[in-house]
Amino acid sequence: VGIPIYVNMWIALAWAVFAMFVAYIYQQTKFGLALRATREDPVAARAAGINIPTQRLIAFVVSAFFMGIAGVLQAHFLGSLIVNGAGARYYEPAPERNWLLGVAVQYRWP
Repeated sequence: VGIPIYVNMWIALAWAVFAMFVAYIYQQTKFGLALRATREDPVAARAAGINIPTQRLIAFVVSAFFMGIAGVLQAHFLGSLIVNGAGARYYEPAPERNWLLGVAVQYRWP
C-alpha cells in the first residue's frame, strides 16, 4: 500500500509560484508591515499598538501551512512516507561548528 503518485514538475511549480505570490501579497499588506516593524524595533512596534505575539503567530501559521503542503507534495512525489528520527541527524550542525551557530544567533549575523 503506497501513496498515489500524482505530483509532477508542473504541480510542484504551480505550488511554488502560489507560495511566492502569497509571500509577496503578505509582504505588501498591513500584516507584513507590522511583522517587519516587530522585527526592526519591538519597543516602537508595541508603542504603535502592534500586538507582537499575534503578528508572529500569523507568520508562523502561514509558513507552517506551506511547509505542510510541501510535505504532502513530497510524499505524493515519492509514493511513500517513512517516519523515523534517523533523518534528523543530517540537519544538525557538526559539534565543532556549534559555537559559530551561537555567534550567528547572538549577533544576528546574516
